Amino acid sequence: MQIVVSSRHGHLSTPNQDLVREKVEGVRKHFDRITALQVTVDLASKDEVEVELRASLEHSGELIAT
Repeated sequence: MQIVVSSRHGHLSTPNQDLVREKVEGVRKHFDRITALQVTVDLASKDEVEVELRASLEHSGELIAT
């Protein structure tokens, strides 16, 4: 499974990117037909960080969660 972590409106440090990858690996336990995960961390607001997760599924479309 390919995992891509990116950020919007700021920079995400390497340790934080690794933490995000580690956390989204758990999605695999619930659904094993995920082919790729794209995580976007929006740092526009310092008080509240928004995270969008796009999961590409085998034999299906995409799931999007925020």
